[in-house]
Amino acid sequence: MMRIAVVDDDEKDAARVRDLVDKYYQGDSSQYALTVFADGEDLLCDFKPSYDMVLLDIEMERMDGLTCARRLRRLDADVVIAFTTNMAQYAAAGYDVNAVGYLVKPLRYYSFALVMGRAEEIIQSKRGVTLWLADGEDRVAVPSRQIDYVEVRKHALTFHSGQKAYGARGSLKEYAAQLCEVNFYQCNRYYLVNLERVQAMREGGLLMRNGDVLEASRRQKSGLMQALNDYYGIR
Repeated sequence: MMRIAVVDDDEKDAARVRDLVDKYYQGDSSQYALTVFADGEDLLCDFKPSYDMVLLDIEMERMDGLTCARRLRRLDADVVIAFTTNMAQYAAAGYDVNAVGYLVKPLRYYSFALVMGRAEEIIQSKRGVTLWLADGEDRVAVPSRQIDYVEVRKHALTFHSGQKAYGARGSLKEYAAQLCEVNFYQCNRYYLVNLERVQAMREGGLLMRNGDVLEASRRQKSGLMQALNDYYGIR
């Protein structure tokens, strides 16, 4: 899932960005989470590094987008930044924040999609790790972002990915040390879940995107809910 912040003091322009994001993901809202901020100060207030991408309008009254981007970069070295602007001459600015692109208003889908594609490539290169897991007698490379959850039963590890299951040697603790750095959360001694693959909280436990329901106590779900809030940038 792509976590996107849109910073624009013009409601119509912000709505246009939202529409373009939805079009880019073909109307599948499970592929992205989008939060709109009216200006840079609202974004930076109590900021936590939880967004994959920030789309910043350059011309804003309280704090311009370039100033916001420079302050943002000091708080988060990895977030992808792209600018929107009414004035084409700004497209040469902002190299010091390593912006991925500049979009001149009125925004057009083709140029927007190109910037989104570049952003996704950068984000995917930073997000996740590759695990070598057992698939029958073979060992295969599986990106961590494709794993729904890891389960341990009787000292046996199973990595669930959609309707497939892979095995591996080692302990859940060893894999937690590696995977909790890339948006996994150990909700109890049996499960290590990919936060991006949690679909819903239910009375009986957690509903994962592959359809599996994992048991979790109320206390365990409370800790997971906090982890999900941090992941999606919910305050």
